[in-house]
Amino acid sequence: MTDHHDDRPSRNAIDSVVNRCAGAFELMINRPQGLRQLDLSAVGTRNSFVALALAIPIELYRMSTDQNIGGHVLEPNLLISDVFLIIGLWMIPLAALHVVSKPLGFADRFPVYVNASNWAKLTIAYLLLPLTIMQTISPNNGLTLLVLFFAFFASLAAAFFLTRTTLEKPSQFAFGIVVLEFLVTVTVFVLFSPTPSV
Repeated sequence: MTDHHDDRPSRNAIDSVVNRCAGAFELMINRPQGLRQLDLSAVGTRNSFVALALAIPIELYRMSTDQNIGGHVLEPNLLISDVFLIIGLWMIPLAALHVVSKPLGFADRFPVYVNASNWAKLTIAYLLLPLTIMQTISPNNGLTLLVLFFAFFASLAAAFFLTRTTLEKPSQFAFGIVVLEFLVTVTVFVLFSPTPSV
């Protein structure tokens, strides 16, 4: 007889990820009740880094697409460098915020921010995947580029709402944190972005 319970753990894991992403999405559209769908325990915050592992294939595909559009030949060593860059772009801004969390007075809320931010980044990666596919099919499509442009600013707004809710800080403070993380992200990208061989 076939055991119909073998796939329950995997289904539970998928349901958990979907619920966490749904909660993060609610936070990104300024709905604080999204916090209820996150596991805000210490274990839950550690487990939220599963989002990074799940996002790497999508981000790697996006970076590979950008390199291909730029006329570069995809190289195995370049893909490996991209993986490390993705991890750096994810972790270094969080590390920078951790350093300033105590001086700026949000150390107690920082784990909540990390938890929600991890799932939010995974959610954004999936939401932008159709645009990346469209860009692959038609790299010079003006409509796709326009949508990507607006998606960038929408993601900043989403980060602002999420930051304000999770840190429980005023809008000006949350905006400053978003700007700081953005600047650190850009710096990491500029310093560590792999260069294709000629």
